[in-house]
Amino acid sequence: MPGDGKFLIVDNLRVEIPLAVDSIHPVRGVGFALEKGETLGIVGESGCGKSLTSLAIMGLLPKRAIRTADRLELDGLDLLSLSDKQLASQIRGNRISMIFQEPMTALNPVYTIGRQLTQVMLLHRDVSMAEALDRAEYLLERVGITAAKSRLSQYPHQFSGGQRQRIMIAMALMNEPELIIADEPTTALDVTIQAQILLLLSELQRELGMTMILITHDLGVVARTTDKIAVMYAGEVVESGTTEQVFGSPKHPYTHGLLECIPDPSRVEPGTRLGAIPGIVPSLIGETQGCAFAGRCDYAQDRCHSTEAPMRSQNGRQFRCVLEHGVEEAPPPAALPVKDGGPFAANDEGVSPATASGAAPLLAMDDVRCVFNVRRGIFRQQNKLRAVDGVSLDLFKGEVLALVGESGCGKTTLARILLGLQPIDDGVVRLDGEPMADTGPRDIARRIQPIFQDPYSSLNPRKTIGQTIGRPLEIHEVGDPKERQAMVEEIMGLVGLPRRMYHSYPNQVSGGQRQRVAIARAIIMKPEVVICDEPTSALDVSVQSQILNLLLDLREELGLTYLLITHDLSVVQHMATRVAVMYLGKIVEMGDAQTVFNAPQHPYTKALLKSVLSLTPGAGIPDTHIGGSFPNPLDVPPGCSFHPRCPEATDRCKTEMPVGTDTAAGFVRCHLFDDTAMDLPAKRDVAAGIG
Repeated sequence: MPGDGKFLIVDNLRVEIPLAVDSIHPVRGVGFALEKGETLGIVGESGCGKSLTSLAIMGLLPKRAIRTADRLELDGLDLLSLSDKQLASQIRGNRISMIFQEPMTALNPVYTIGRQLTQVMLLHRDVSMAEALDRAEYLLERVGITAAKSRLSQYPHQFSGGQRQRIMIAMALMNEPELIIADEPTTALDVTIQAQILLLLSELQRELGMTMILITHDLGVVARTTDKIAVMYAGEVVESGTTEQVFGSPKHPYTHGLLECIPDPSRVEPGTRLGAIPGIVPSLIGETQGCAFAGRCDYAQDRCHSTEAPMRSQNGRQFRCVLEHGVEEAPPPAALPVKDGGPFAANDEGVSPATASGAAPLLAMDDVRCVFNVRRGIFRQQNKLRAVDGVSLDLFKGEVLALVGESGCGKTTLARILLGLQPIDDGVVRLDGEPMADTGPRDIARRIQPIFQDPYSSLNPRKTIGQTIGRPLEIHEVGDPKERQAMVEEIMGLVGLPRRMYHSYPNQVSGGQRQRVAIARAIIMKPEVVICDEPTSALDVSVQSQILNLLLDLREELGLTYLLITHDLSVVQHMATRVAVMYLGKIVEMGDAQTVFNAPQHPYTKALLKSVLSLTPGAGIPDTHIGGSFPNPLDVPPGCSFHPRCPEATDRCKTEMPVGTDTAAGFVRCHLFDDTAMDLPAKRDVAAGIG
């Protein structure tokens, strides 16, 4: 039980939401305690009750929700004894502040930033407007918003995603709160901006002596930023302890399973199967019998399904399990069998066999350019946005080429070009050596298929799972209805979907199952190339591991070739055979995945890799050493487009655009390597690899 003398005490917190029949119990007996200045990380899959726990502490639950607790105290103040009016005037936004997950929806689009910031302070403090404006300006500068005074009159849509998140942090700090609750504060951000935001939060916490609760599904963030961890499952805390304890030797099977799902190269060999937790979080309607995790647990016993597991305490940590000493050390996951070594097995020079053999590329881009005309204002002239600016790219049969870079760099436009959905302004795209412009759209669709980021929005809610998967067969007039149904059922089995879901609709299946539907639809025509655009970014880590394992299995079974577009570099390191790094429409580095991750060349690549948060407790947030946020693609800096953010930029970088250079490690576009180029017979502007 949480002890006395703590700054925040949460003991046996419960939330019940009555329904017409029965009730939902999303928070069931949650308890933890924090000292002043400590950081607690709350982790778990979607639907485990993490956000509702924080809302219950704040008193922001729906009106019909019933909140109870044995104790809920902030620095000795009983929060349960306060009315909603007292909570609004004394606690929320004053002593406790919250940073929400999506800053664009949390900020009011019709009010200026200055008005929203000052309103928080004027509501709780006896200050003048001038004093509130001074405080707002100071905090905007403190969180890294340049020219803060002039930007107070701007609206949320005039800021980038990273800047909006910084504004949310400034708003949360307006009244110098004692407790900050950050609910997925970096989920929608690029890895570089994520590192900057987490570093900023860490610095501000130390400077102001704040206590923090960090809610996230990113275990790397938790490992690097928190003092304690509470692992939630089905509305209750199943394990808690210090960060070092929980990551070093997890006791509960659920915690152990989550850690096994992470594609961390220190734990799992790249290209091999990840651990996976079968099934999904159970419904929280009604009372739960026995252990809620029993149906997904490899260690479950008969009594787990009927008897509530006891809470055990060992060396200052707690876990709820029938196993007296928790989970013993598990054997490493079985490696995915790879035929003849496969493209994951690089040669002595670190080059994948596909590129080293000199084989012709399956899909190729040669100096491709795509320019959009964007009008700024009603009476202003059009500006040119160079989404893809002179890109040459080769994709070889059987490989996994990862395309990485921050949002706005042109990755998705490039994918649309390869799918034949976006016309180009210059250059040529070849499929099996033939210009794609001479290939009919139906033939392109047969040979190249996409898997989109959000499985729910990419599926028609009015079509059944069977109809969705079988639609390509209808379009291409393959077989009769009976034969098509048989083919759909076969593919469903291949991607792990039960046949009973044939007549189900997208809203009747889980997020992971919807992504399996999207994969089944993509491969039913047996394409040669699959373009995966952020295929796991909307998924929990447990579901992500299942999808990554599935993609690796399908690649081996069907001989698929993948172009993987993602901002998650841990996924790239686990999946990719080669990596291409993109910045403002150009490829700035390319090479074998092992080489790029072990010895990055371009300063931008180095910054991206420094932003990756490995599962190393206490290591802190790395400083990427790059300044500012991703620039507006309509205002590309002169010279090297990366020079305003580059820690190694010289005067030459400010005026002269570097050309592509083939080096021993691959390809790089940087003046630092202009004098170290290999003596190649022909130097391409952008190279596909070493060959």
